[in-house]
Amino acid sequence: METITRDGLLDSARDFAGRALEASMQNDARGVFLHAATSLEHLCKAYLCSLHPALLLELKHDQFHSLLYLTGNGTKSSKTPDKIRTASGRVALARVEEILKLLPASKTPLERLIDVRDGVVHAGLLDDSKRKETLVAWLRMSDRLFEELEVPSQERWGNHLAVVEALISEHLSEVERDVNGRIAAARLHLEAIFRDIPEELREPWRAARRTSIRLALTPDPDHEREEDLLYETCPACTDPKASVLYDVEIDFDVDVEPDGEGGYDAVAIGEIRLLHAKALECGVCGLRLTGPDEFTAAGLEAVVDDQPDDDDGDAAYDAWRDSQLD
Repeated sequence: METITRDGLLDSARDFAGRALEASMQNDARGVFLHAATSLEHLCKAYLCSLHPALLLELKHDQFHSLLYLTGNGTKSSKTPDKIRTASGRVALARVEEILKLLPASKTPLERLIDVRDGVVHAGLLDDSKRKETLVAWLRMSDRLFEELEVPSQERWGNHLAVVEALISEHLSEVERDVNGRIAAARLHLEAIFRDIPEELREPWRAARRTSIRLALTPDPDHEREEDLLYETCPACTDPKASVLYDVEIDFDVDVEPDGEGGYDAVAIGEIRLLHAKALECGVCGLRLTGPDEFTAAGLEAVVDDQPDDDDGDAAYDAWRDSQLD
């Protein structure tokens, strides 16, 4: 009969955690919940097992033989159980809560995670805010258990560490956590793609992807509101030609002059074009940003003054405009 160990449960928990994070990058909500719930269950059980294997036992009648095996006294049992029945994920979580006293995340989203895995709740019925809340709660709870198990941070999440750190940060706003997590995920996505593309073919691939995205975002000439499509350096992969769609606000710089009759006339002395960030899409790494809040969270300007700057001179403005040409 296979022996249940702390290390075996821990390895399984990390494996399912990686699958859950990969599913998250693919926007596979059901995959996230199923794998994350299994990871959480195994991680809770790894923690309980580290205290004593008997804490895994399902408290039902006729489990004495399983208890003997879990306590290392299997040779004293008169029979070998077909399998050791351990507690369910829900019970394991409750036992962990009883021992730790204070959980690093609300228990509601953690139980929701188990509900989806057990078929009580369908992942597709949850709105986006509940999915995000559940994902963050799972990551924070898992990180606490990894800490209790003395697993170094670099061994907890594999190549998803940057994504996780962004999502569970206590110092960032919800928008910043979301955007930073997507930036880290976009970098991982590009790394995975480039593993299958030879170095000499990467630049033609980049150019083709940029063109495809730019054509998809090209403003509709019949649209009621004027829009502009420019380039920006991608905050994820640093590609210099991520496509950015702006809404254009046109105003006028107005001065007043005497009208010769004791009054004043308003005189327009120049047009002002302000570009309000609407959407960014990088054809290379797949990063998408929408609206000024996400642009600001990514360290980009949400409003661009599309005019020469008197302090920099026309040359600086011309250089910026040249960078926007195909």
